[in-house]
Amino acid sequence: MDLRKFLLESGVYPNLKGYNFLIDAVKLVKQNPSITLTKHLYPTVAKLHNTTASKVERAMRHIVSTRIKLSNYKKIGIESIPTNGEFIWFFAVIGGKKNG
Repeated sequence: MDLRKFLLESGVYPNLKGYNFLIDAVKLVKQNPSITLTKHLYPTVAKLHNTTASKVERAMRHIVSTRIKLSNYKKIGIESIPTNGEFIWFFAVIGGKKNG
């Protein structure tokens, strides 16, 4: 499942800050699967968007935890609402291999 397609089908649109943060985070994890969230990923995404790591984490968490319904996660094989790290890892490592 493509991340952008999943987000749009889940009602998450590009006008939300966290949308582009998640897209960039997934790209970075695809490039370096062992990157750490708090020490490297959030600060790197923050630099790309001229903001802070805490704002990046919060915006991503808002989308992952509250904007996307559990029923949408279950459609792609995720049984409970994931953490930011689980969500990013899913789309970076597994997401492109499942459902096309």
